[in-house]
Amino acid sequence: MNGAMAVVVVPVSLLAGVWVGSLSSKTVLAALPALLIVAVVPPLCVVGAEAWVGQRFAPGRMRWGRTVGVALGVQVLLLGGAVWAGASARKLGEATVLTLVEAAVLATGVTWVARPSAASGSSPERRSAS
Repeated sequence: MNGAMAVVVVPVSLLAGVWVGSLSSKTVLAALPALLIVAVVPPLCVVGAEAWVGQRFAPGRMRWGRTVGVALGVQVLLLGGAVWAGASARKLGEATVLTLVEAAVLATGVTWVARPSAASGSSPERRSAS
């Protein structure tokens, strides 16, 4: 579910970032809001999708702080790698590759961190046995 969310949200945030970035002629006023859109919206949407799905399988057990932190960290690393590789949101092929990589890496990272493991000691069975 959160992978599908990333596939939808990443291209939309890239388009919104390009559009917002073109609104101002001043570099900082153009770059900062566009960067925030691209850096914050996709991770928060993926975390929201994971929370929605997670509530159906393990209500009230999501690790919010760690999950949001990992999602934002993964997003910043992915965007840094894309910038380092010279990717552009205006080129369809590069935006598609970024979307697919983000869908795989961001969704996997969020799912891995959000769901508690049985060995963590946080399961109700372990608490009642103690």
